Amino acid sequence: MALDTKYLISPEISNFHKFRPKLRIAILASGEGSNFLNLLKLSFKKELDIEIKILITNNGEAGCIKKAENFNIPYLVLKEKNFISKEIY
Repeated sequence: MALDTKYLISPEISNFHKFRPKLRIAILASGEGSNFLNLLKLSFKKELDIEIKILITNNGEAGCIKKAENFNIPYLVLKEKNFISKEIY
């Protein structure tokens, strides 16, 4: 399967920069996690020097959670209703 990176970053990029040490990042997602999976693939193939430390989602039923579990990446579900205001959320 060819890796489609056109949705990762806007504007579209063709070259990925190398970072030493790797960038430690959090991913925000609320859906199936296709971009999350693309970033994982890029990191595994050593095409992007990132270390995904956590997935953060506002949807406890999001498909991205299963992907995080499959790759042993911790995740956090943040629900707006658990905050005293939208601004704090």
